[in-house]
Amino acid sequence: MHDLHTSFPELGKTNIPTAGARCVNLGEMTAAGFPVPPGFVLTTEAYDAFVEEYGLQQ
Repeated sequence: MHDLHTSFPELGKTNIPTAGARCVNLGEMTAAGFPVPPGFVLTTEAYDAFVEEYGLQQ
């Protein structure tokens, strides 16, 4: 995944480093058929780009 965002159904355990465990769990619940509200995830790549763009590094 090299996108700045993705949707829950596209997530699996291999995406934990870029999407986080909670979002991956929502993706797995969606894939299993549990009622999960539709949503999307901003990846760590998106966060890093935002921090760099606005000079927020510490």
